Amino acid sequence: MLSIVVFCLLTFDPLWSQDSLQIQEVVITGTRFELPVEQSGKTIYKITKQQIDLSKGKTVADLLNAIPGFHIDGNFGTPGTNLSYSSRGGRNRQIAILIDGILVADPSAINAFYDLRFLSLDEIESIEILKGGLSTLYGTSAATAVVNITLRAPDKNAKSKTIDLHGGSYGTVGGSGLMSGQFDRSKYLLSVDFDRSVGLSAASDEMSATSFDNDGYKQLNTLLKYGFQASPQWKVDIIGMYRAFSADYDDGAFSDADNNQVSKELRVGITPTYSYDKGLIRMQASHTSGDRNFISSFPVHYKSRNLQAELSQEHRWSDMIKGLWGVQLQQLSYSDVGNIDFSNAQITMIDPYASIVMSHHSGLNLHLGARLNTHSTYGSKMVYNINPSFLMQSGRNTRIKMYASISTAYITPSLFQLYAPFIGNTALTPEASFNRELGLAFYLNQALSINVVYFERNETNPIDFVSQFDDMGNYIGGQYMTAMSNRDINGIELDFKWKVNEQWNVNANYAIVNSDDEVSLYRLPKNKAGAAVQYQAGPVTSIRLDYIFTGGRKVFTYFLFSEVDLDAYQLVDLYVQHKLLKDQLTVYASINNLTNTDFVGVYGFTTRGRNFVLGMKLDL
Repeated sequence: MLSIVVFCLLTFDPLWSQDSLQIQEVVITGTRFELPVEQSGKTIYKITKQQIDLSKGKTVADLLNAIPGFHIDGNFGTPGTNLSYSSRGGRNRQIAILIDGILVADPSAINAFYDLRFLSLDEIESIEILKGGLSTLYGTSAATAVVNITLRAPDKNAKSKTIDLHGGSYGTVGGSGLMSGQFDRSKYLLSVDFDRSVGLSAASDEMSATSFDNDGYKQLNTLLKYGFQASPQWKVDIIGMYRAFSADYDDGAFSDADNNQVSKELRVGITPTYSYDKGLIRMQASHTSGDRNFISSFPVHYKSRNLQAELSQEHRWSDMIKGLWGVQLQQLSYSDVGNIDFSNAQITMIDPYASIVMSHHSGLNLHLGARLNTHSTYGSKMVYNINPSFLMQSGRNTRIKMYASISTAYITPSLFQLYAPFIGNTALTPEASFNRELGLAFYLNQALSINVVYFERNETNPIDFVSQFDDMGNYIGGQYMTAMSNRDINGIELDFKWKVNEQWNVNANYAIVNSDDEVSLYRLPKNKAGAAVQYQAGPVTSIRLDYIFTGGRKVFTYFLFSEVDLDAYQLVDLYVQHKLLKDQLTVYASINNLTNTDFVGVYGFTTRGRNFVLGMKLDL
C-alpha cells in the first residue's frame, strides 16, 4: 500500500476541476450532507433500491450480514430467531441504527439495541452503513458503525399501488401492499406488510431421543408517511409506524420448550423543515412506545419509552465550506412489569454538537466534529472526530483517494445493565473508545472501485456480563461489571466492485478482525468474505448469485461448561426475477443455501438447509 501511495504522489494531477469527474453514488451518513462517495473520508457502503429489489426472500439482517466487517448472529435460524449484531468486533451497544436519520433504540433491551425483526425490506428505499466511530454526529453507541435505514418516500409524481405476494419453505407465506401519491401540496404513503412461518425447531434436537416441535413466527407492519409543502421554504413530514411480531423460542441449546415472545412497537414522528438560500433548519422529533412480553417458565414483561428530539441547522458558507450544528435530546425509560417502574429507570441526554466539512478544489477534503455528551447520571463528556481525505487524479481515467480518521466515542450503560433485578449494577462506569482508520480507494471511471481500510480501536472500561460459580463449578448467577483492563481491536476490510458491462456486475469483499482479548470475539469470525455476481439478461430478466464465507468461531457454552470451536461455513444464494405485462408484473424466485450446506450458526441451535421463496409483485 505504501508503494502505491508513493507512486500516486509522484504521478498525480490535481483535480482543479471537479466538474470533470464522473460522480459515483451519493451518500449522506458520513457528514449528513449529500456527497459523492469519492469525497467522503469514511468507509460507507450503500445498499440501493435496485439491490433491495433483487433480494426478495431475504431480510434486513441478511443484507447487513453481507457487508464487509459485519456479522449478524442468529439470522440463519428459524424465522424470528433473536439477532445480535457486530461490526469490526464491536457489539450491539456500539452500533447506532437510524430510521430516516433518527436514532432508534429499545431502552428495555440489554444493550438498548433496535430489533431488526421489526423491519421489512418492502418498506425500505436504501440502507447506508458507515464503518468506524462517528459519535460526534450520532451520539452515544455510534462507536463501530452507523446503519442509516431510509424508508420509502411518497411518490410525488403520480398515484401508484404495489402488491407483493410470496410463499416458500417452512410454511412461509406473506405479502405487502403499498399506496403512494400526491395531491395539491400534499404527498402520502401507506404500507402494510405481513409474514408468517411454521418454521422449524429453534433448538437442535440432535441430542434428544425425540424430535422437537416447530417454532413459528408471525409479523405485521404498518407505515404511514405524510408530507405537506406549506410554502417554497416550509415543509413538514409526519410518520406513523406500528409493528408487531410473535416468535416461538426454546429454552436454550439442545433444550426444547413451548415459549413465545410477543413484541410491539408504536412510533410517531414529525419533521418540520425551513429552507433558505444557503441551508436549512430542521426539527426532528419522535416518540416510540415498546412492549415485549416473554411467555415461558420464567415470564418477563418489558415496556419502554424513547423520546428523540433534535434541532439542527445546515449552512453553506461557500462551495468549499459547509457547517452543521445543533442539539439532540434523548429521554429513555423502561419498565419491568412487577419489578421496575418507569420512574425508577430513566435517563436523559442533552448533547450539543457541531461539525464542519471543507472540500478544496485540489481534492483535499476535511471533516471536523465535536459533541458534548451530557448525561443525567454521568455528567458531561466531549467526543471529537478528525477526518481528512485526498482525492487525486492518476492517469486519465483513474482517481485515487487516501483517507484517515481519528475519533472518540462514549457509551453509557443501558438501563437494563443498570437496573435489571439481580444482574443490574448501578456502579457501572461508561465505556469509551479511541478509533483510528487509514484507507485507500481506487476509482476507474464508474466501472471499477477498490477500497481497503485498516482500523484500530482501543476500548476503555468495557462492560461485560460476569458469571459467578460456586466451589463445585456450578453456575449460580452473574452481574454486569466494568472490565478492569482495556481492549485493543484491529483489522482490515477490502471491498471490490466491477461493472464489467451493461449485463454483468461483480462485487467481492474480505474482512479480518483481531483482538488482544479473545473472549471479546466469542461467537464472531476472525475472517469473513463474500462475493456477488449479477447478470442482466435483457431488459426484463435479472439473475443474482451471492456467496458468503464465515470463518471459524470460538464460543463458550454453559451446556458443556467449556469453549467450543465452530467450523467455518460457506453459503450460496440464487435469485431470479422476470418482468411481464410491460414491466407491471414481476415474478421472482429465491433459493437460499443453494448447496444445502449443513453448518452451525449458533451452538446448540438449528440452521436452515436449502430453502426457497416464490413470489410476484404487481405495480398498478
